[in-house]
Amino acid sequence: MSAGSKAVMENEKVSTASATPSVGNASLDPSAAKRAARALYLIVLVSGAVLMGVEIAGAKILAPGFGTSTFVWGSIIGMFMFALATGYYLGGFVADAQPRFSLLASVVIAAGAWTALIPRLGPGMAESIARSDIGPIAGPLLASFAIFFIPSVLMGIVSPFAVKLNASSLSGLGGVAGRLYALSTAGSIAGTLLTTFVLIPVLPLSSVLQLLGVTLIVCAVIGLALFRSAHGGATRTSIGVAGLVAVIAIQAWAVFPVEP
Repeated sequence: MSAGSKAVMENEKVSTASATPSVGNASLDPSAAKRAARALYLIVLVSGAVLMGVEIAGAKILAPGFGTSTFVWGSIIGMFMFALATGYYLGGFVADAQPRFSLLASVVIAAGAWTALIPRLGPGMAESIARSDIGPIAGPLLASFAIFFIPSVLMGIVSPFAVKLNASSLSGLGGVAGRLYALSTAGSIAGTLLTTFVLIPVLPLSSVLQLLGVTLIVCAVIGLALFRSAHGGATRTSIGVAGLVAVIAIQAWAVFPVEP
């Protein structure tokens, strides 16, 4: 093989390697890999907890207009399961196309912002749908989708996205997926118990939902900072913007509280 042919092959290898996105923690030293993994674990755990907290609180949002019948609970549970399935499906495609932690953090921030807005928009939407009197089944089902579908889909995107970012090789993919989905389920259990037995009995419903939303936003900012520090990226701008969003959310919660 001539020297020119060898040079062409080497250039092709370099260009192929540079075109492949760096995903996973295989290229990091053990300490940095642990920090990157902790960022993903934090977001997966908190997203699972907030999702179930929103589901529990959702029944109380619909109760004034639709009551607490089996139809209401069935609508809420069915909608959340459908939203999760949609989020899992979309999350896999998005993660394959754009495997960036900053995008994952943006998804979580958007879910937190929508959740924090539910107390301001949700009751009015539920009341309007209830007044339309479209039936005891269609009414709560439509209200569930209108109020909770988008943030639930966004939180559903988190787990498959985290699997993509955390996997360092195909041989360990099963263990990564199992660990992250188990962590998400553990968060869901904690969120269910915490919302049911601590938050709702102590705080107004509006404060519960705003707290859940702000928690998601702050979690995304912390996770982004951890992940970027592990990878040594120069991301002060993205972290600063995310931090500003978190501060605005906290200030808005304090300055413009929603009446229970």
